[in-house]
Amino acid sequence: GFEATELGKLKHHKLLVKQITPRSDVIYWQGESGDVDEDEPISTDTAVSLKGNVVSITPLGILPTDYNQMPIINALIM
Repeated sequence: GFEATELGKLKHHKLLVKQITPRSDVIYWQGESGDVDEDEPISTDTAVSLKGNVVSITPLGILPTDYNQMPIINALIM
């Protein structure tokens, strides 16, 4: 099954891992994810993935800027 979830929080990720590709490029992989906080709300992607019986789907926004606030800020500084 599937479950719509909000983005959860993990504890700190492990260190970056340096590797050399077959084309001799240097790349860095982010290490394993950190541990899940035991107090993680049940509706988050990390908690759902721990259940192991459903797929977590989390809708994410691309831009963190709230463009609706821009005119308000511009009005204040003018």
